Amino acid sequence: MFPEVNPAHLSVYTRRVFASVGIKDASFHSLRHTAASWLVMEGVDLYAVGRILGHKTPRMTQRYAHLSPGFMAAAMNKLDGVFAIALPEPTFNP
Repeated sequence: MFPEVNPAHLSVYTRRVFASVGIKDASFHSLRHTAASWLVMEGVDLYAVGRILGHKTPRMTQRYAHLSPGFMAAAMNKLDGVFAIALPEPTFNP
């Protein structure tokens, strides 16, 4: 991806860039986690994400894909639609 950068120094260069713009506690590795999370939240399946990131096991990809609370809430809200169809609200007859 960065042919002019020595892979052994990529983390060092990334930390310097982050520090220069005021980002603390981040590294190139942080970008991998972010990329995995964004890909999954955009609907890319874990197998494809794992292949993109070069993971050897699906378990490693799962560790990388941190899903946002908003994404998880939206996923849970999808159940509302399913339950609304399967379990319609009872009508009240006094």
